[in-house]
Amino acid sequence: MKQQDFSNSLRLLKVKYGLRFVVSKVLPGHIVLIVLNRKAFDSFTSRFLTDEGIKDYTYDRDEKLASFYLNGVKFSLLGKEGCG
Repeated sequence: MKQQDFSNSLRLLKVKYGLRFVVSKVLPGHIVLIVLNRKAFDSFTSRFLTDEGIKDYTYDRDEKLASFYLNGVKFSLLGKEGCG
């Protein structure tokens, strides 16, 4: 996947969904994000997941969104609290 595809997906998360994040790691086809506004994001997760393009999502043991695919890119979400 091209860098432009990653950039478009990140822009969509930031602009359309209001997700505030820091990119922690970029791997081929996989981006790990540290979410800065996790509490706000968790409050509208169900609405986010019904949007077009969001696929194959998983939850962590606390029943918070852990990962999903958007435009063929896997995103893993970490809260800033768990990043040491």
